[in-house]
Amino acid sequence: MPRVSPILRGLVLSAAIVAGYVPAVAGEQQTEGEKRHSILKPELQTGTAFRAKPREVEDPAVVNRMSKAVANCVNGREAGMVRSFLSVSDPVDTDREAADFRWSRFMDVLEGCMKTRWNEMPNDPRRTTLGMAFSDSRLRALLEEEVYLAQNDTAPEAVAGQPFQTKRFYVSSDENLARAQGLADFADCLAHRDPKTADALLRTEPGSSAERQAAKALAPSLGACLAKDQTIEFTASSIRALAADGLWAWTTLGPATAE
Repeated sequence: MPRVSPILRGLVLSAAIVAGYVPAVAGEQQTEGEKRHSILKPELQTGTAFRAKPREVEDPAVVNRMSKAVANCVNGREAGMVRSFLSVSDPVDTDREAADFRWSRFMDVLEGCMKTRWNEMPNDPRRTTLGMAFSDSRLRALLEEEVYLAQNDTAPEAVAGQPFQTKRFYVSSDENLARAQGLADFADCLAHRDPKTADALLRTEPGSSAERQAAKALAPSLGACLAKDQTIEFTASSIRALAADGLWAWTTLGPATAE
């Protein structure tokens, strides 16, 4: 069974950091956790945004489904750019200057996909009430999910004796590095403890009862991956993001090598 590494045990993995995986909905009142996250990483709240008005959404599930649809579109149009983005980011930060593409071009693709998805729902009354903004970490998780699903028809299988940590790379520094390593370690642990359920979660429709059931089924693994006496409140969306990060890293980066 996977064991939690010293990196995670020594990290106070707060709900504020996990909240970075949840889409910021324009007009939606921030929770206390999201406010704390804004203080920790204010630039993440404005790094990637779409303008839409009015700024109100009654059903977050609509936003989550739209977010997935946009990410699927982006990966379909610019798979190479998506992989480059993933290679210059970690669960907390993105090194935009290291990307081998113009960031403005990436934003153009995102906005184009957003408009495409809007045009697919011309008679939906919610079309005029949907506003959305992505943090870089949220966008990363969405794209990891799409890349993983595009490349894998079934869940990976753990190999006996193989470490659950994957061959990660980090662009974060200082205290953000510890947070990024902790989130990555947690995602790796979750994916390796129950890859089939984590995989099944990513194949559900956001906001559906199937998503909630799959997320609930991962509760034992979530608890096992937490450090002793650690308590975190999860949402189906944040669990989905952790599963996407863990499965993507497992199937794309491979296992960590012994130093």
